[in-house]
Amino acid sequence: MEVTSRRGMLGGLAGMSIIGVPRLTLAPLSATPAPPLRLPDTTLVLSRRLERGLGEDGAAITVTRRWQVRFDRQARGIIVTGEQISAEVTAPPQFAQLSAIERQRDPAGMFPILLTETGVIMPNNASFTPSEDIASALRAAEVYIAQQDVQPDERDALRAYLGQLHQASSLQLDMTPPDLLFPTGLPVERNDTVALPGGLSGSFSLRYEARPQPDAPWLMRADRWIITRVEGLERRAHEFWTLGPA
Repeated sequence: MEVTSRRGMLGGLAGMSIIGVPRLTLAPLSATPAPPLRLPDTTLVLSRRLERGLGEDGAAITVTRRWQVRFDRQARGIIVTGEQISAEVTAPPQFAQLSAIERQRDPAGMFPILLTETGVIMPNNASFTPSEDIASALRAAEVYIAQQDVQPDERDALRAYLGQLHQASSLQLDMTPPDLLFPTGLPVERNDTVALPGGLSGSFSLRYEARPQPDAPWLMRADRWIITRVEGLERRAHEFWTLGPA
């Protein structure tokens, strides 16, 4: 995902010559340093709600987490510190074990988050390093599915294919956009296809968009949608982030 710079630099003016007019030479002008990125001056609440589809009947597991966060300047740029203040998990009764795993998950390693002076999450921030690229994950899913001993025209097989693709594509949700906390740029869309046994095919689509506060550069809301399809079957995942007053 490309991240555009928030700071422009003014170029110098070169000398010019016009026939009949004495040559004027202007020394290059020094670029005027852009003001520091404006930061929140109080503690805010960062929240993330993630909803993952679990089946054709619309069943889903929803995980909502909230953190108190604070932004401060440091020599390397900006540091965001935080602590979790709530975690809620909802899912159908038959997925109680999955719900328990989510409740016990410890996201403490998420903080601190290091940002550049322009508000971009530094790539060496361990908690935001993707486990693997989405394209690689989808190719690995292709290989795994091709090795399964099932008939491609069985509906159970299609469900199995869909589950594997959805699991692979959902790795994208572990990749936090670099400009999440200080949004820049336009919405991002990505589409990919996956070859399945028996001449079948699957598809993956992603859309991401984020917008800042109306009167400040930091996040107001960011949404990301992932849709996985296999021969008429579909599974969805949606997450959104918000940043606002405590």
